Amino acid sequence: MYHKILADGFFVFAAIAILASMYSWSVEDIFLASTQWMLISVVLLLMAIYIRLSRDDDESLLKNRPKAKPRRRKTAAARRRKRPKHVSFRLTEE
Repeated sequence: MYHKILADGFFVFAAIAILASMYSWSVEDIFLASTQWMLISVVLLLMAIYIRLSRDDDESLLKNRPKAKPRRRKTAAARRRKRPKHVSFRLTEE
């Protein structure tokens, strides 16, 4: 619902943090050093990306629809034939 607005807000704050980093590097520090401002902007960008990607999961939960499960491929173990029970592989001494 509000994922796009929230993610856009994080993007804007990340851009502001990048501008603060450039100002802090070139002129003087603003509360934090320039590298710390860059770290803040990276964290904000990662949060915005996560919010955008989790939108589909949250919408399916709100609509009470289970998310479509991907079809599973048959593995080699599932296709393997079962051994008949009457065959014995014991070695006998003669």
